[in-house]
Amino acid sequence: MMSNNISFKRLIRKYEYLQEELDFIEEELSLMDGEFKNLIINSGYTFKSNNKKSISGETTTEINPNLPQKYKKLFRKMVVKCHPDKLNKEEDNSELIDIYDKVINAQEQGDLGKLVMLAIKLDVDVKDFESDVEIIKNSCDKLNQQIITHTNSSIWYWFNLKTDEEKDSFIEKYIKTALSKNLIFKK
Repeated sequence: MMSNNISFKRLIRKYEYLQEELDFIEEELSLMDGEFKNLIINSGYTFKSNNKKSISGETTTEINPNLPQKYKKLFRKMVVKCHPDKLNKEEDNSELIDIYDKVINAQEQGDLGKLVMLAIKLDVDVKDFESDVEIIKNSCDKLNQQIITHTNSSIWYWFNLKTDEEKDSFIEKYIKTALSKNLIFKK
């Protein structure tokens, strides 16, 4: 249920725009990353292996103990609406399952603004959260910072250079810097 509070509505639209922009940039960056890394590898270098183990895709509905009480209540309402075990198996629930994963992630990270945004998508009443405008502003700021970080990356810069000569020159400089920082090694 949407609010009549104009400031709240504007923040919701801003958040949605920033999330959409971030999703687009991350998708583009993923494609650029593959091309960029292939150039480095084809130049005779290999990347330092990253020993971080990936976490299995298992999720839990345990509530982050650091969430304020009213957000714990909101989280429970949201999980009831989109938990995979509660959904009708004969319907296409892929969107709800995607939202469920985002809800779990947001509550684990304590991202209160994202929880409110996802509640709106699930048509959960958020009128009790209108006074939490600062929380949503902070979530918008986080999204904006992620966008800036991505668009200031070496890969983004390289991809947006105009000529092949500029790109080749940048790759050479990148390789020298990455070698000095032990990020890549000669094969």
